[in-house]
Amino acid sequence: MESKEKITFSIDSRTPDTLPMSRLAEYLSALSTLYGSDEYVHFDVLEKGSALLQVWVDEPAITMVMTQLASVDGGTAAASIHKAYNRLDCLLREDEAVGAVHVHGGVVLAFPGRNRKIVETVSITKPTTIDGTVIKIGGRDSSIPVTLKDLEGQVVRCQIRGVANAKKLSRHYLEAPIRVHGSGRWTRGQDGKWILDILDIDRWEILDQSSPEDLLSVLASPDNGWAQMSNPQAEWRKLRGLD
Repeated sequence: MESKEKITFSIDSRTPDTLPMSRLAEYLSALSTLYGSDEYVHFDVLEKGSALLQVWVDEPAITMVMTQLASVDGGTAAASIHKAYNRLDCLLREDEAVGAVHVHGGVVLAFPGRNRKIVETVSITKPTTIDGTVIKIGGRDSSIPVTLKDLEGQVVRCQIRGVANAKKLSRHYLEAPIRVHGSGRWTRGQDGKWILDILDIDRWEILDQSSPEDLLSVLASPDNGWAQMSNPQAEWRKLRGLD
């Protein structure tokens, strides 16, 4: 028999009798993103007592789901996972509740909800650089939507102005990663973390695709230019801004 893992999300101020179906759907939608592995995560039951949203995770995805949950506390979660966590916490705060994700009776991820100190949401615009692959481009507005996937696999929402610029950028569609520069709009959420909302691309450049072995070979070569300098160490310190 295939093994499964039970994961329960608790809402302390609600019961099955006081949780409307529409509100339940909002919680389940955010939990689906938080857990991930949609194919292997199945809603089971809304248990009595406090509202307990129970799901079963099939064995192939147990490690992936637990790793995803741990990434939230560890500060390494993807932006979409942080967004889902914040959405759940906002729902709890609106319901005057606190919540938690439980596995084997223990809490693996807590949601302060009504107890969270409110942090003012702040938005800023600043120069931003992202390395990634163009995975989507196109639109009819003057600002043409662009989607990048960065080197860590996270999706980044961008835009570029002008049809000519968009056509040039489209040459890199699903090609090697590029480095894009522009003006990024960042927002600090209730959890104090900064999230890039959108990047207005000004320019880009192709990344050097040389392998580490190639780079080491160049550094080791007697023709790399350093040997011709009278004082290479002094030049290195100057380039590094140490002198």
